[in-house]
Amino acid sequence: MIDIDKAFEGRWRIKAESHSEAWIKGVKDLCREFFTAGILLGEGEHVPPIPMSAIENAASEIVGFEIFWNQYDKKVGRPKCEKLWSKLTLEERKMCLDYIPLYKQAQPDKQYRKNPETFLRNKSWNDEIIPRNNATDKPTIEQQRLSKLADILAG
Repeated sequence: MIDIDKAFEGRWRIKAESHSEAWIKGVKDLCREFFTAGILLGEGEHVPPIPMSAIENAASEIVGFEIFWNQYDKKVGRPKCEKLWSKLTLEERKMCLDYIPLYKQAQPDKQYRKNPETFLRNKSWNDEIIPRNNATDKPTIEQQRLSKLADILAG
């Protein structure tokens, strides 16, 4: 049986270096599943080699979605989200994952965040982030009174 860890140390190392540990683990697990499935076909049966591109594509869909799902942290409508995620290009996925921390910072209360399906369907990572007005940004009642008094005295 092929040692997946040794394969990653050799031929696939260069490609794997540009990805996160979760991505690499997902690809390794997926490779193990592919090779195990091939062995389970039976003695003497030939399993055609699986192209590396197929492994990378499958891994990016599986692992990338898990990263999105956990990072977005509003877990509703998973089956539809998985379908929408699989239709995104790798560049769109990267932009989406880069945008989520900024979106969560602007909208920390998850009940007011878009549902993940809406977020993906509308490609919301292309939207402008509008920061929330914090209560500290609003003038206090005392500051409002002083402002009105200053307006009256100036007028």
